[in-house]
This record gives sequence, structure tokens and C-alpha cells, in this order.
Amino acid sequence: PYDVFWQDQNPSGKIIYLTMDEGYEYENLTGTILDVAKEYKVPIAFFVTGSYIRHNPEYIKRMASEGHQILNHTDSHPNLPDLLGSKGPDAVIGELSRVEDAFFSLTGQSMPKIMRPPEGSYSERMLALLSQSGYRVVFWSFAYRDWLTDEQPDPQQALQKILDNLHPGSVLLLHAVSKTNAMILDDFINAATARGYQFKPLPLSE
Repeated sequence: PYDVFWQDQNPSGKIIYLTMDEGYEYENLTGTILDVAKEYKVPIAFFVTGSYIRHNPEYIKRMASEGHQILNHTDSHPNLPDLLGSKGPDAVIGELSRVEDAFFSLTGQSMPKIMRPPEGSYSERMLALLSQSGYRVVFWSFAYRDWLTDEQPDPQQALQKILDNLHPGSVLLLHAVSKTNAMILDDFINAATARGYQFKPLPLSE
């Protein structure tokens, strides 16, 4: 009953959606990722926190200028069901509106009402609140253990794991703090393209 998107149930062809979560910057890997995306003309949906916007304004401006989607990952990355239970609906919506305000102040653009809950944590009450407040919630159909900066997966194994799980309509979640992801991104794009896949922006509405 809620406007939740985790994969395209009826994709028109071999479409995939590449999304990346941005809670903080690590060793300027976002620059490498953006370079690869620009070379191959691949759109990425970046889910950013308010903290990321405030600390990395130049990357946000570059994402916007190069045509990527910049979407809401909350201001301070809290567990939203817990926040809703302890502080109520206004605290949850405040987490989102602070990101939108920071983005507008920096770019002069309005952020789409698309959000990804931190950790993927959700409750039915939370989804109802977000839907009633006009937000589309985006999860994913593929993710893997890539976010621990000091325990990075082997690049070849990671690449194979991602490719093995591709399917039309898949929403891929990769973390931009991952050296492995930055290292294999061009190989992944080439391999996926060779298999007939097309990278598309996330649909903003049904």
C-alpha cells in the first residue's frame, strides 16, 4: 500500500539502476566514481546525508552538473523506526527536510521526494508516514558487504558476485566508501553492457 521501490517489476528491457549511498567521503573515492560514470555516460542515484552535503559541497555540485540523481538519505543517518517511536513523526520528517534545505541552499535546486532509510531499517508505521508525506522509499534488490573500509572484499570476487546477481529491473546498492567498488566500476559497467544491460536513472514516480 506504500510507494516503495526495490526493483522494477516490469522492466522494459534489460534495465538496471545503479545507486550509491553517501554518508561520508573516504579517500576521495567519489571523484574516481564520477570520473568513470562520466566516461561511460552512466547515471548514478546518490543517496546523500545532510552531513555529506555540508562537508562535500564540490562533489554535490559535480554530481548535479553531470546529471546524476541526488536523493535523500536523512540528515544524521538515524534508525528511523526507532526515531519515530522515541521522538515522533516530526523528528523523522525533520531528518529529511534538513537534507532538502541543505541541498537547495547549495544548488538552488529542489531535491526530489525520494529517500532511502539508513540501514534499510523500516516499519509499516514509518512507511505509512513517509508515503503520507509524499516520499517514495527506495530500497534495493542487490547489496553486499562493501561498506567496511578496512575489510574490503576481493575485487574479482566482488565483480563476479555483482554480475552473478544481475537481472532486468535490479536496483544495485554500492557504497561509495568502498575502494573495491571504485576499482571495479569500469569493469562492471563494461561487463554489464556486454550482457545487454542499460543503466537508467531511478523512476521518480509510478
